Amino acid sequence: MPSQPRQSKKLSVAAGIFLIFLLIIGDFAAGVIGIASPKAAVVSSPSRFSQSGTTTCAITANTYKTNCSVTFPSAFSISPAINSTSLEFSTSTFLWGNGQTIPLATATFQTSGNYTQIITDNETVTTNTIPNADTNIRSFLFNGIEATSYMLVKANGYVKCTALSAIQPINFKIKYVGLPPLTQAGNTMQAQCSNLAQDFPLSYNIGFNPTNLGTITISLTIGATLTDANTSVVINSYTIILQSEGRIWQNMPDANTELYNDPGDRLALNTGSATSVLFSVMVLGAGGNGMPFATLELDQNSNAACTGTWLNVTTVNISVASPLLSSNTASLTPVNAPRCWRVSGNFGGGVPLEAGSGPVFGTIMAQFSTVNQGFIIDKTSVTTTTLNYFIAAIPVLALSKTLTLTWSAYVCTNTSNC
Repeated sequence: MPSQPRQSKKLSVAAGIFLIFLLIIGDFAAGVIGIASPKAAVVSSPSRFSQSGTTTCAITANTYKTNCSVTFPSAFSISPAINSTSLEFSTSTFLWGNGQTIPLATATFQTSGNYTQIITDNETVTTNTIPNADTNIRSFLFNGIEATSYMLVKANGYVKCTALSAIQPINFKIKYVGLPPLTQAGNTMQAQCSNLAQDFPLSYNIGFNPTNLGTITISLTIGATLTDANTSVVINSYTIILQSEGRIWQNMPDANTELYNDPGDRLALNTGSATSVLFSVMVLGAGGNGMPFATLELDQNSNAACTGTWLNVTTVNISVASPLLSSNTASLTPVNAPRCWRVSGNFGGGVPLEAGSGPVFGTIMAQFSTVNQGFIIDKTSVTTTTLNYFIAAIPVLALSKTLTLTWSAYVCTNTSNC
């Protein structure tokens, strides 16, 4: 049997080291990098001296990279080097995952569409005699509605004629004030008394698309060539219906209130392994005066029947230049069970439409996702006693994590039989 090589001889030495990512475990609560003492085994043979073991390394929340090290239980005679057959370090870099966002679920509370809303239905009875110029007898103010697509104005009542009424056309018009300063909507309706005392019904309906979508005052006017105190117009009701791609939250309160004060938009949804949510609101009209700090928020309830406590997840500002998509992202704790989700609002001012309109919303949705978490491990240096390396997270971790690693290092003392 040939004698073993002596250490004092000049030998051809090949060295290798590899590091394998085994497991990602738990949260690192302390938020401080911790390096455990390695549990190691030392194996010596005539042709190879190797050591292996496990160690831990922690990445704190919101930290891209951390440096870690392994101290070999026994010093090598030379620094272990990378062996070309060591797959783990063949490129000096490990990478698991690619940091891509993976969509999991979507909660759509409202979509942009063709919404029809009665925004005023005033049944106060008013009586006016006939002026000799177009004169407002009913008005309604919109402030800041920018999503308007179509308006329908209805006026109902009657004309009261007497034996002394002037026989002349009485003009009924719908006008709106904004930019341009005065615009007539639709056609003029006319009525005329005879020399008989009688009442005849009045029903005036006008539909139009306003050319100005800022501040609008919509008015019903009457007028004639001559002033006529012997004829009067009685208006029993004045109604405006809005058809819009968005929905108005009328009289949005200051206090936290469910969207439109209506629980009908709640959704029960299992978001599974989702770790983040993107809450977005298409603001088509930011509303009028009195709500400069208005917000919408996404709320969750751990009870799928929506009977538990509501917790705010994230909030978006709706007092913005519109139309604009207002959105915000928040982190989630994965829960593999149905939860109840809703939208609520704050700081609306409780402003009635006549004093300044409410906000107008298009699509309101929450998109739940997770991240294909990636990690890079790269060796920084190796000495006869220590392996130094770093671990980087792609993307940055929202929560601290402790990583368990298995390592193995070796030096060959016989390159032909290592």
